Amino acid sequence: MEILDERQISQLLFATKESRYESILHLAVTTGMRQMELLGLKWIDLDWIMQTIKVERQLVRSEQEEIQFASLKTKFGRRMVSLGSKVIEVLRNQYERQRVERRAAGNLWTENYLIFTNDIGGHLEPRNLQRDFKKQLRDADLPLTRFHDLRRTAASLMRW
Repeated sequence: MEILDERQISQLLFATKESRYESILHLAVTTGMRQMELLGLKWIDLDWIMQTIKVERQLVRSEQEEIQFASLKTKFGRRMVSLGSKVIEVLRNQYERQRVERRAAGNLWTENYLIFTNDIGGHLEPRNLQRDFKKQLRDADLPLTRFHDLRRTAASLMRW
């Protein structure tokens, strides 16, 4: 397990600025949400005014290797998470980026109302996210770590 420090997180977020992964990384390091919870978030879960987001579902890979929505494993997994104003700003940028992609994709767009999508509206493939995350780390000259370790990093940063 590799926990990134504040300087490294700043470096990562700076390196991913205005990329497809900027908002998901911001949410991961500020909330400690699991990768599959992040990938299951929908716009309806976000309360822009109260600056909160509901965690109600996650993506899972079935035995047939298909990605689908599933409820969380425990009732404690369902929760409301407070967001800071910087995360809200990053999510506004994500919303606008997605609106532009929706227009560009035209009839190819699949509307799932997901916050984090590929360029035609489908869910982000978890394996691709992990691969691209490692590339972002290398490009930012940061230690290689797993996406899941951002959860531990968030917990570490919250203690301070």
